[in-house]
Amino acid sequence: MDRSSSQRQVEGIPEVILSELRKAPYKQLPFAEVMEISLYHPNCGYYSKPTPKLGKAGDFFTNVHVSDLFGRVVADYFLQYWQEKNASSSLCLIEIGGGEGRLLQQITTQFQLKGVAKSSLQIYSVERSPYHQKEQQKRLSNIPYAIHWVDKLVDVPKASFSIVFSHELIDAFPVHRLIWKNGVWWEIYVAEKENKLVEIHDSLSTVELQKYVNERTEEILEGQQIEVNLYAKKWITEVADWVHSGLIWTLDYGGTTRELHSVRYLDGTMRYYQSHQHVDDPYPLLGSIDMTAHVNFADLMFWGEQSTLTTSFYGSQSMFLIDAGIFSYTAPEYRNAIKQLMMGMGENFHVLVQSK
Repeated sequence: MDRSSSQRQVEGIPEVILSELRKAPYKQLPFAEVMEISLYHPNCGYYSKPTPKLGKAGDFFTNVHVSDLFGRVVADYFLQYWQEKNASSSLCLIEIGGGEGRLLQQITTQFQLKGVAKSSLQIYSVERSPYHQKEQQKRLSNIPYAIHWVDKLVDVPKASFSIVFSHELIDAFPVHRLIWKNGVWWEIYVAEKENKLVEIHDSLSTVELQKYVNERTEEILEGQQIEVNLYAKKWITEVADWVHSGLIWTLDYGGTTRELHSVRYLDGTMRYYQSHQHVDDPYPLLGSIDMTAHVNFADLMFWGEQSTLTTSFYGSQSMFLIDAGIFSYTAPEYRNAIKQLMMGMGENFHVLVQSK
């Protein structure tokens, strides 16, 4: 890490949070609010800054950096679902939080190779970051389909048949962090001590959190931490309400409640990364680091089913890719990609398909 990047890290977000803390009634903020400011502040949030987030120049890699094979297989799966369920209707294809646009590029390129007509396809990218919108527009400039960029899903016109997909989106939603101590759930807040940001424990900040721990948690060990992603509940509810008919495809790392609340994650799953390296103390670097927590897919399934969605598939990325036909790609140039997508990444990531 060079001196110039170190100087950038201490400018912006920590000062914004200190200002917000000093205005707060109890001089403290739930961690979820601090995470939201750090990632999504319109001027200096991590995802708002005009800097690379993915690949060698960024802070993490994704499936789409391995090979275009990943997007081709996902596209095949979408096309097959569309043909089986509603081929007589046009398809509204919507990506949410697509970052630099590689996955959408791979999918639409495969659509072109499969002869999907322009007239039968509407494409929308829901992307709140102006920087990422511009990156996508450059990357997708040669795609032979019209692509529309919007800030929110509600800005997309209602369609009779839709596929809504996201790739490593929900792990970046702000989470409430809770800790079990002396038979009571406490929430982790951020406060100020000697002009520095520190963590403290206090009572739960919302009634909804209390309802969650009453209904959605099982046996927990003393001192164990968990994350509660209420933003994911709001998100899946809004998407389910918007979709008339079709599917919602979600890929991320995570697991079920039983897995995420196990002894493997006694300190929770919250992690911080910069330049592909794990960061131990995030607070001096807020705004310039990736902040992420594992996705609780059991919660997504539960909340989706409450919103009239049906769980069509849940499993590892490897299981999904097998079902989607990855082994039909037998060309030698795909051998290494298949190995990477099926082994390490294939077991770390999970796919959830919900239909309506």
